[in-house]
Amino acid sequence: MKISGIFLWISAFAFLASSCSRESHVATIKADGGYEVRIVTDRCWEYQKPFYCELWRDGKKIQSAQFIELTDDAKFQLIETRDKNGFKIIDPSTHATIAIYNRKTGESWPWVADNETPQEKQDRQDRLNSLFTDAEQGVDGKPPEAPQPPR
Repeated sequence: MKISGIFLWISAFAFLASSCSRESHVATIKADGGYEVRIVTDRCWEYQKPFYCELWRDGKKIQSAQFIELTDDAKFQLIETRDKNGFKIIDPSTHATIAIYNRKTGESWPWVADNETPQEKQDRQDRLNSLFTDAEQGVDGKPPEAPQPPR
Protein backbone atom coordinates (compact mmCIF):
# COMPACT_ATOMS: atom_id res chain seq x y z
CA MET A 1 0.00 0.00 0.00
CA LYS A 2 2.74 2.46 0.87
CA ILE A 3 4.54 1.97 -2.46
CA SER A 4 1.35 2.46 -4.47
CA GLY A 5 0.56 5.63 -2.48
CA ILE A 6 4.03 7.04 -3.14
CA PHE A 7 3.71 6.13 -6.81
CA LEU A 8 0.36 7.92 -6.96
CA TRP A 9 1.87 11.11 -5.43
CA ILE A 10 4.87 11.01 -7.77
CA SER A 11 2.58 10.54 -10.77
CA ALA A 12 0.37 13.45 -9.70
CA PHE A 13 3.39 15.71 -9.16
CA ALA A 14 4.88 14.75 -12.54
CA PHE A 15 1.56 15.50 -14.23
CA LEU A 16 1.30 18.94 -12.62
CA ALA A 17 4.93 19.78 -13.40
CA SER A 18 4.55 18.81 -17.05
CA SER A 19 1.36 20.83 -17.46
CA CYS A 20 3.23 24.05 -16.59
CA SER A 21 5.73 23.87 -19.41
CA ARG A 22 6.14 26.34 -22.28
CA GLU A 23 4.31 24.11 -24.72
CA SER A 24 1.15 26.00 -25.60
CA HIS A 25 1.21 27.10 -29.25
CA VAL A 26 -0.23 30.55 -30.02
CA ALA A 27 0.71 31.23 -33.66
CA THR A 28 3.11 30.35 -36.46
CA ILE A 29 3.92 33.12 -38.92
CA LYS A 30 5.60 31.85 -42.11
CA ALA A 31 8.00 33.90 -44.22
CA ASP A 32 9.71 33.20 -47.54
CA GLY A 33 12.77 30.96 -47.49
CA GLY A 34 11.39 28.41 -45.04
CA TYR A 35 11.41 30.80 -42.07
CA GLU A 36 8.81 30.60 -39.31
CA VAL A 37 8.31 32.73 -36.24
CA ARG A 38 6.51 30.67 -33.62
CA ILE A 39 4.75 32.33 -30.71
CA VAL A 40 4.27 30.12 -27.65
CA THR A 41 3.14 30.69 -24.08
CA ASP A 42 3.31 28.97 -20.72
CA ARG A 43 0.29 26.95 -19.77
CA CYS A 44 0.50 28.19 -16.17
CA TRP A 45 1.22 31.69 -14.94
CA GLU A 46 0.72 33.66 -11.79
CA TYR A 47 0.32 37.35 -12.67
CA GLN A 48 0.68 37.86 -16.43
CA LYS A 49 0.67 35.27 -19.20
CA PRO A 50 4.23 35.06 -20.57
CA PHE A 51 4.74 34.85 -24.35
CA TYR A 52 7.87 33.67 -26.13
CA CYS A 53 9.10 33.97 -29.68
CA GLU A 54 11.10 31.26 -31.50
CA LEU A 55 12.73 31.47 -34.94
CA TRP A 56 12.77 28.37 -37.16
CA ARG A 57 14.05 27.65 -40.65
CA ASP A 58 13.21 24.51 -42.61
CA GLY A 59 11.99 22.75 -39.46
CA LYS A 60 15.10 23.55 -37.38
CA LYS A 61 15.12 26.02 -34.51
CA ILE A 62 17.70 28.76 -35.18
CA GLN A 63 16.76 31.03 -32.25
CA SER A 64 15.43 29.61 -29.00
CA ALA A 65 12.48 30.99 -27.05
CA GLN A 66 12.85 34.65 -26.10
CA PHE A 67 10.38 36.45 -23.82
CA ILE A 68 8.25 39.05 -25.62
CA GLU A 69 5.57 41.38 -24.31
CA LEU A 70 2.17 40.51 -25.80
CA THR A 71 -1.43 40.30 -24.75
CA ASP A 72 -3.96 37.58 -25.47
CA ASP A 73 -5.63 39.70 -28.14
CA ALA A 74 -2.43 40.35 -30.14
CA LYS A 75 -2.59 39.86 -33.91
CA PHE A 76 0.36 39.07 -36.15
CA GLN A 77 1.32 40.55 -39.51
CA LEU A 78 4.36 39.72 -41.63
CA ILE A 79 6.14 42.62 -43.37
CA GLU A 80 8.93 41.98 -45.90
CA THR A 81 11.57 44.45 -47.05
CA ARG A 82 11.36 45.38 -50.72
CA ASP A 83 14.61 43.58 -51.50
CA LYS A 84 13.40 40.47 -49.56
CA ASN A 85 16.54 40.62 -47.35
CA GLY A 86 14.51 40.88 -44.17
CA PHE A 87 11.16 40.48 -42.54
CA LYS A 88 9.48 41.52 -39.35
CA ILE A 89 6.39 40.53 -37.43
CA ILE A 90 4.24 43.28 -35.98
CA ASP A 91 0.97 43.53 -34.10
CA PRO A 92 -1.06 45.62 -36.59
CA SER A 93 -3.42 46.92 -33.90
CA THR A 94 -0.59 48.49 -31.88
CA HIS A 95 2.19 48.63 -34.52
CA ALA A 96 4.48 47.02 -31.94
CA THR A 97 7.39 45.07 -33.40
CA ILE A 98 7.42 41.47 -32.23
CA ALA A 99 10.40 40.07 -34.16
CA ILE A 100 12.82 41.12 -36.92
CA TYR A 101 15.19 39.01 -39.01
CA ASN A 102 17.80 40.01 -41.61
CA ARG A 103 18.23 37.08 -44.02
CA LYS A 104 21.42 38.58 -45.48
CA THR A 105 23.37 39.02 -42.21
CA GLY A 106 21.54 36.60 -39.89
CA GLU A 107 20.90 39.38 -37.35
CA SER A 108 17.67 39.10 -35.43
CA TRP A 109 15.72 40.78 -32.67
CA PRO A 110 14.47 40.30 -29.80
CA TRP A 111 17.00 37.53 -29.22
CA VAL A 112 19.80 38.65 -26.91
CA ALA A 113 23.37 37.46 -26.53
CA ASP A 114 24.46 36.61 -22.98
CA ASN A 115 26.85 39.55 -22.78
CA GLU A 116 24.65 42.09 -24.58
CA THR A 117 23.60 45.28 -22.79
CA PRO A 118 20.10 46.75 -23.09
CA GLN A 119 21.58 49.61 -25.16
CA GLU A 120 23.21 47.16 -27.58
CA LYS A 121 19.90 45.32 -27.93
CA GLN A 122 18.11 48.62 -28.67
CA ASP A 123 20.82 49.61 -31.20
CA ARG A 124 20.37 46.27 -32.99
CA GLN A 125 16.60 46.73 -33.08
CA ASP A 126 17.02 50.23 -34.54
CA ARG A 127 19.52 48.98 -37.13
CA LEU A 128 17.20 46.15 -38.18
CA ASN A 129 14.19 48.47 -38.31
CA SER A 130 16.16 50.76 -40.66
CA LEU A 131 15.89 47.98 -43.27
CA PHE A 132 12.21 48.76 -43.48
CA THR A 133 12.66 52.56 -43.43
CA ASP A 134 15.28 52.33 -46.20
CA ALA A 135 13.03 50.06 -48.23
CA GLU A 136 10.18 52.56 -47.90
CA GLN A 137 12.35 55.57 -48.76
CA GLY A 138 14.16 54.14 -51.79
CA VAL A 139 17.85 53.78 -52.47
CA ASP A 140 18.86 57.45 -52.43
CA GLY A 141 17.04 58.28 -49.20
CA LYS A 142 14.20 60.01 -51.05
CA PRO A 143 10.70 58.62 -51.15
CA PRO A 144 9.96 56.71 -54.33
CA GLU A 145 8.16 58.77 -56.94
CA ALA A 146 4.44 58.31 -57.13
CA PRO A 147 3.21 56.82 -60.39
CA GLN A 148 2.09 59.45 -62.89
CA PRO A 149 -1.53 59.35 -64.04
CA PRO A 150 -2.01 58.45 -67.72
CA ARG A 151 -2.34 61.44 -70.04
